[in-house]
Amino acid sequence: MSLPKGVRHGSSLAHRWFKCRCWECQAWRRAYDKGRSRDIRNGTRTVKAQGRWYVCVTTWGVTYASHEYNRSNCCIRCGANREIEEAWEARWQESKP
Repeated sequence: MSLPKGVRHGSSLAHRWFKCRCWECQAWRRAYDKGRSRDIRNGTRTVKAQGRWYVCVTTWGVTYASHEYNRSNCCIRCGANREIEEAWEARWQESKP
C-alpha cells in the first residue's frame, strides 16, 4: 500500500488511519497490543471507563475513569495537571449535598 508523504509503515497512523495491513504495520499492532495487555495486568495502565462520566479523555477520543500521572504530575494521556485536577475534585466533593 502506498502511503502519503511523511507517513511510514509500522506506525499507528499507517495502521489505524490508513488501514495498512502490511507486515510492518501488523507487527506494530501486535507489539502495541502485547505491551498494552502487559501494562493492564501489572496495574500501570487503567482500563477504559465503563460509565457515563469520564475524567481523562485523550485527543483521539479514548476515555478513562482516572488520570495516569508521570513524575512531573502531568497526565501522560491528556496532559492534565495533578494539582488542578485534585483541586477541582475537592470543590466537587464539597458541593455534594
